[in-house]
Amino acid sequence: MDKKKRVSLTIKLGLAAALVVALIALCACGGSSGESGEGASPDAAANADAQPSSMMAVHTPDQLKLINGDWSKKNCLGCHSRDTITALTEDYGGAEGYNPHAAHTEAYDCGVCHSIEGTSVLVCNTACHGGYHGEGSGWPVPDNWQEPTAEVPSADGSPIDTSKA
Repeated sequence: MDKKKRVSLTIKLGLAAALVVALIALCACGGSSGESGEGASPDAAANADAQPSSMMAVHTPDQLKLINGDWSKKNCLGCHSRDTITALTEDYGGAEGYNPHAAHTEAYDCGVCHSIEGTSVLVCNTACHGGYHGEGSGWPVPDNWQEPTAEVPSADGSPIDTSKA
């Protein structure tokens, strides 16, 4: 085999190896119930004490290993694309025009609403959309979630700066 063919074969094998690694990474991230909107997968019981719909409850043990305690928005968006999340939550809860992941919420970290182990909080229901700060009843609260309150303004306990919205 001449040198040109060996180099070509080496490049092809290198590309094939890179594609296999990328496929493995996609498989590790893909299939999470967070993308499907169907709730926790049967093998997602990584933490029996985690509340339903918390991030610990809706990720498999293998996914939790990849997350490695990094619940930042940057890490979340590494597996769950912003476009997919926004599309899956359009007209959420049957409320026309309601999307808790609309573009104006990009300023917030995922953990503001999505609890790691506890009960998630529908932060939309602050002064922006009625709820406890404003007038009106706010948006529909998903099962196993709670309304924000003065004591629990967000899932991570931080006060909500509504000027970001």
